[in-house]
Amino acid sequence: KLRSITQQPRDYNVLSNKYKRDHERRTAEEDERARRRAAEKFWATHDYNIMTQEFYDPDKEAQFQELKKNAEAEHTTRAFNKLPPSYQKGEGYVYSITNFSVQNPELYRTYEEKEKRAIDSKATRWHREAEIVEKAEERAAIETTRSSMRPSHNRYEENTSHGYDIITTKGYHDRDPASKPPARTQPKPTAMENLTTSANSFWQTRSTMTASRFRAGADGMGSGRGAGGGEAAVPPLDIDRATAQPPPQNPLEMTGGSSARPSVRTG
Repeated sequence: KLRSITQQPRDYNVLSNKYKRDHERRTAEEDERARRRAAEKFWATHDYNIMTQEFYDPDKEAQFQELKKNAEAEHTTRAFNKLPPSYQKGEGYVYSITNFSVQNPELYRTYEEKEKRAIDSKATRWHREAEIVEKAEERAAIETTRSSMRPSHNRYEENTSHGYDIITTKGYHDRDPASKPPARTQPKPTAMENLTTSANSFWQTRSTMTASRFRAGADGMGSGRGAGGGEAAVPPLDIDRATAQPPPQNPLEMTGGSSARPSVRTG
């Protein structure tokens, strides 16, 4: 019995560097195991060939080429998505600046809705501003008229009654006349002008009241009050004829029992 494992007989001859039995088979098995270990170590640390710029695995190389092709197709989109939002939604990406054709219908629709919301949000303020400006212009016109009517028109007539320009000494009726300065005042209206103005105002007020009464009657007929409601139906009337502005008339010739008819004294 051997005292230790080192005292067992060796199956390898250190002098001839060969196995004592089945040298060829055992050498081939050791070489195969060495190749396997080397392959495992190689594949554990090596995946990509830096010289040929390809993967060692053909299947992996084919999969990489497919992913690369898809990435190239989406390169423009990915580059666009990396831009800031203000650039992505800019007008230059909505339509072409050369032929003004819409390139992105969805973004163009969003841009139109945004502009519409902005206009609608300011429409009320614009309407109020327009009303304020209109009222201010009316007040300014009234103030201008009042300021021109405060001074007497006789001053203007007195300054131009001498018939010539006091600066150039040219007459107003010469061959080379001087231009008469425009009057900033208004002459006092005559009695006939006052009567004509009052008559026109009277007929306008009367026409407005008549048109309002006719419209009220027409609305009552449209709602069916005269048919079964027990009230008398108003006959159809010609609204255009009723609302027409009558021609100005001489207040001395007004008839029809109007209380606005002036009294004329006859000597």
